[in-house]
Amino acid sequence: MDTMELRSAFIASDRLSVQISDFVRGRLSDIAANVTPVPFRSGPKVVLHMIPLESFSPGTVFPVIEMRRDLMHFGPLYATGWDSRINLDGVLLYANDAAGTTYAYTQFYRSGVIEAVSGSLIRTYLKIA
Repeated sequence: MDTMELRSAFIASDRLSVQISDFVRGRLSDIAANVTPVPFRSGPKVVLHMIPLESFSPGTVFPVIEMRRDLMHFGPLYATGWDSRINLDGVLLYANDAAGTTYAYTQFYRSGVIEAVSGSLIRTYLKIA
């Protein structure tokens, strides 16, 4: 790589880092405010983001709709049964308690990002009702 190519690579790397940080910060803020794909139970939550580097490349779209059947094997964190639906972002797997309140979900974004949220994992270990 020559000097210009190296400079471009470093700038692109910095931009990618900022884009990922902004995405995660925005999603964590939304989750804390209960702006989630489904209405979610209140209380502590465990949030896991898996972000392929390609997710923020222009034009990257993963065929999550076509992969829906295969995605059913990757249920929400700490859930034994779940439902699924297609939403504007991709495919959503979610688990409800007996009262119909969602306590866990996994959102598979078309960009390849995976967001998994559990409202029961911490509750179980902290003995929160």
